[in-house]
Amino acid sequence: MPGFETLAQRRHVLEALFPKIINSRSAHEQENLFELTRALIAQHMADEEKIFYDMINRKVSSLKLAVTRAKIGHSEIRDYFTTLSRSNLNYEEWVFTLGELNHAFICHMELEKELMALAKKALKAGEFSTLSKRMHEAEKKIFAGLVDVWGRFEAA
Repeated sequence: MPGFETLAQRRHVLEALFPKIINSRSAHEQENLFELTRALIAQHMADEEKIFYDMINRKVSSLKLAVTRAKIGHSEIRDYFTTLSRSNLNYEEWVFTLGELNHAFICHMELEKELMALAKKALKAGEFSTLSKRMHEAEKKIFAGLVDVWGRFEAA
C-alpha cells in the first residue's frame, strides 16, 4: 500500500503548517506559508476527488454516502480558504478563522482515514493496490515541491 503508508507523515506535515502560519516571523512569511498550505491542500483534495472518490463511487455503492460527506468536507475547507484569502478580517478574526479551518481539516482527515479503511475492505486486493499506487503517485508530485520549503520553515 505505498499510497497510504505515509498518510500519517503527510498529515503531520499539513497539520504542522497551520501553527507555522500563525507563528511566522513576518507578514510576508505568513502569506507565503498560507498560500503554500492552500495550494497543497487544494491539490490533495482535487486528486483525492478525481482518483479516490471516483473509484469508490464506481466500485462500492455502499460507501457513496461517506464519499458525499467527504466532498462536503472539501467544500467546507475550500470555503474557509476563500474567506481567509479574500476578506479584510482583523488579525484576531483571521487567526480564529484559520483555527476553524485547521479543525475542519483535522476532522476531514479522520473521515478520510475511516473511508480508506472501509475502501480497503470493500475493494478487491488488486483494485485497492491500483488505487493506492495512483494516490501515491499523485501525492509524490504534491509533496515533491514541499521538501525545500518545509526544510526552511522546520528550522525556524
